[in-house]
Amino acid sequence: MKKRWVLLKAKMEIIIIGAGGHAKVVAEAWKSKNETINGFYDDNSSLHGRTVLGHPVLGNSDAIKDLAPNKLLLGLGIGENKSRCEYFDKFSSLGFSFPVIAHEDCSVSPTASISSGVVLFAQSVVNANARIAEAVIINSGAIVEHDCEIGRGAHIAPGSVLAGGVSIGEFSFIGMGSVVKEGIKIGRNCIIGAGSVVLDDLPDDVVAVGVPAKIIKKLGRPN
Repeated sequence: MKKRWVLLKAKMEIIIIGAGGHAKVVAEAWKSKNETINGFYDDNSSLHGRTVLGHPVLGNSDAIKDLAPNKLLLGLGIGENKSRCEYFDKFSSLGFSFPVIAHEDCSVSPTASISSGVVLFAQSVVNANARIAEAVIINSGAIVEHDCEIGRGAHIAPGSVLAGGVSIGEFSFIGMGSVVKEGIKIGRNCIIGAGSVVLDDLPDDVVAVGVPAKIIKKLGRPN
């Protein structure tokens, strides 16, 4: 894993937005390369003043606006896809930078394209010419094969496998341990249930589960 994927500015501290379970894994991915964490910000006031992995929860995310964007980086510790993108857009517009946060034990091809705000957890793999848009989660042990395209704010859950040339639409969630056949296109705002095997293209805004995966529900489109 090359250092250039991880840091936009060398040895700057990072603040993690969110202080729940997902944020802990984001923080540990960052710390795996011996980088420094300033603390966490979370809009759940019951967490304020507590510590997470030895670092303080400093307050609501709105307080970040008063900080200097040229002196620190922001990390996305938000698991919910659309909310994660809203935080990304809000603070990017204020001049803050979101690095790619890649665990020391992930593997990324030098020909892959990884956008700002992406997190890659331990044992994840991104292979040749894959394209990962902003604020995507590639979770622990997930495999993104060659020439895949993953849309903004999607989440590829632990142990999932995307075969070559798969396309995943923005905000979609690929559940834990799922397998998506080569060349398949999954639309925007979809949910694929854990352990599913996707053998056919899926339209936008659906829930699909099973082996093979079948549509069981249609979803309202997020704003």
